[in-house]
Amino acid sequence: MAWWLTVDQQVCLGTGLCSAMAPELLELGEEGVAVARRGELVRPEQIAIAQDVAACCPVEAIILRER
Repeated sequence: MAWWLTVDQQVCLGTGLCSAMAPELLELGEEGVAVARRGELVRPEQIAIAQDVAACCPVEAIILRER
């Protein structure tokens, strides 16, 4: 099963917590807010990391949806 990772850039504060926790999945973009480096996640370890990152986001800007 695949999951889709996105960031609500209108909500993101650009703290960098997500990119520090999962640099392979997220980075801070030119606007200073997080962007997903990869949208579709299929590997269980990537999904688990993305779930942890989403749970740690202080403003719940990280969105992970089952496809």
